[in-house]
Amino acid sequence: MNLDSIVWGLSIAGFSSVGAYFLVQALVKSGIEKAVEHNFSKKLEGQKTSLKKSEVYFTQQLEALSHLRTLLRKMLPRRSHPDMEWDEACEGIAEGFSKHEEALEEFLCRYEAVLPKTVSSEVQNAISCASDGTFEFVWNSQRKDVEPTSAAIKSAGALYEHVQSAIEHLQAHVDLQV
Repeated sequence: MNLDSIVWGLSIAGFSSVGAYFLVQALVKSGIEKAVEHNFSKKLEGQKTSLKKSEVYFTQQLEALSHLRTLLRKMLPRRSHPDMEWDEACEGIAEGFSKHEEALEEFLCRYEAVLPKTVSSEVQNAISCASDGTFEFVWNSQRKDVEPTSAAIKSAGALYEHVQSAIEHLQAHVDLQV
C-alpha cells in the first residue's frame, strides 16, 4: 500500500462522509418540514371544524332570540282602548295562558340545547306561571263566562316579566359573541 492509495482512500471516505452528512441533513430537514406541515394541517382542520360548530351554535341562538321576541310580542293583547292599563293587558295575557304555555314548551323543546342556563330557567319559570295561572279563574254569572282572578293577573305579569328577562339574558349572551 502506498501513500497515494491511502490518501485516495481517505479522500473517498471524506467525500462519502460529507455526502452522507448532507444526505442525512436533507432527509431530516424534509422529515421535519413534513411533520410540521402535517401537524399544522391537522390543527388548521380542527380550528375550521370548531369555527363551523361555533357558527352553527351562534346562528341557532340568534334564531332562538328572534323566536322568543316573537312570542313576547304575540303575548300582549291589542289595545282595546287608548287608556288601557297594564292590569287589563295582563287579563288578556291570562286568557291565553294555555296557548302561551304550549308555545314556550315548543320553544324549549327546539332551542334548549343552545340556550344558556339562565335563559332556559327564565323560560321554565314563565311556563310555570302560565301553567299555574290557568287554575286562577272564577265563573262570572253575569257574563256567563270565566274571568281571571287577581292571582291570574299577577301570574300573567310574572309570565311576561320572565319571558322579557329571558330575552335580555339571551341578547346579552349573543352580544358577547359578536
